Amino acid sequence: MRRTDREVTDAQKMKAILDRCKIVSYAMWDGKKPYAVIMNFGYEFTPEGKLRLYSHSS
Repeated sequence: MRRTDREVTDAQKMKAILDRCKIVSYAMWDGKKPYAVIMNFGYEFTPEGKLRLYSHSS
């Protein structure tokens, strides 16, 4: 993360943000130009407290 002053590390804050969202955008570079793929998603926190993100698109 480039802006560490904006990084969210608290699990409860992450959950609050994710609960308000319906989609996630993955931004990538294909070697010629940037593009984004918008997907539905779900998530869970593992017993170790790690965030696990699941995404799906049609």
